[in-house]
Amino acid sequence: MKKMKKTRLIFFSILLIFFLNNPAEAQEANFAFFYEVEFSGDSLNPEKKTKDLMVLWHSDTLSLFQSYHGYQQDSVVNEYIKHPENRKGKDYTQLMLDMTVFPYPIFLYKIFKSINENTIVTYDKLFKNIYVYHQAKNQFHWKLEPGEKEINGYKCKKARLDYGGRTFFAWYSPEIPINDGPYSFNGLPGLIVEIADTQNHYRFTLVSLKKGKFDISDQRPSSARATDKKKYFGIKEEHKKNIFSQMSEFDASRVSPEDARRIQERYRRANNPLELKLD
Repeated sequence: MKKMKKTRLIFFSILLIFFLNNPAEAQEANFAFFYEVEFSGDSLNPEKKTKDLMVLWHSDTLSLFQSYHGYQQDSVVNEYIKHPENRKGKDYTQLMLDMTVFPYPIFLYKIFKSINENTIVTYDKLFKNIYVYHQAKNQFHWKLEPGEKEINGYKCKKARLDYGGRTFFAWYSPEIPINDGPYSFNGLPGLIVEIADTQNHYRFTLVSLKKGKFDISDQRPSSARATDKKKYFGIKEEHKKNIFSQMSEFDASRVSPEDARRIQERYRRANNPLELKLD
C-alpha cells in the first residue's frame, strides 16, 4: 500500500508540472458534453476494458476535449495559484495530496479545436515534457450511411470513417447542431453521440450534457515543445522504450528503480493507441 501511495505521489508531482505551466487566459465555455470512454489499452488482452470520463467543453470560438479528472485537478492547482490567501499554510506536498483525491486522468492530452478556423491544436504530456502539434480540422472524410437509432434519448444517424488504421462508425445527432465530437473527431452535421472502431477497442459515448458558464481558463500550457504529429508519435514510441532513464533524469532521489520498473510495465501494456498509424 505504501509503495502504491508513493507511486501515486510521483505521478501527481509529474502532473503538477503540467498544470503549473498554464497561463491566466480567460476563457468560458457554454456547453459541457461528458463522454465515457471504454477502451482496450493492451492489444494482447483486448477483453480487459478500462473506462474514463472525458469532457468536451464548447464555446462560440473553440472547443476543448480533455480528461474530466484532469480538469478537476487543474481546478485544485489554479485555486492554489490564484488565491494564495486561501492556502492555509499548504505547501506543494500538501497540494499533491489534495490532487490524489481525484482518480488518475488516464489521458493527459488536451485537444483544442477552433470553431471558425481549420485548426486542431493538441497538447500532450510525456513524463516531464509537454509537446504541442497542429492538424487540419477538415482531415476527416466521413461517409454518411443509412441507419438511425436512439442513444440516451437522442435520435442519431450513422457515418463511417477510416482513420488512423481503424474503421470507425459514428452516431451523430442533428438534434444537437454542433459539428464536433470526442477526441479530434468533428465535421458531421450534428454532435457525435457515440463513436467506436469495428474491433470495439475504443468507444466514446455521450452520457450527459450541461449548459451554463464553465471556466476553462488556464487549460492551455504556456510552455510546450512545438513539433509535428509524425515526429511526436516517434518521440512517444521512443519514450516508452526509455522511460527509466527519463524518470531518473527527472528526480533520481524520488524515483527508485523499482518505481521506474512498475511504471515501465504500465507503459509496456499500453500498446494499443487509438491511432495505429498516421494517415
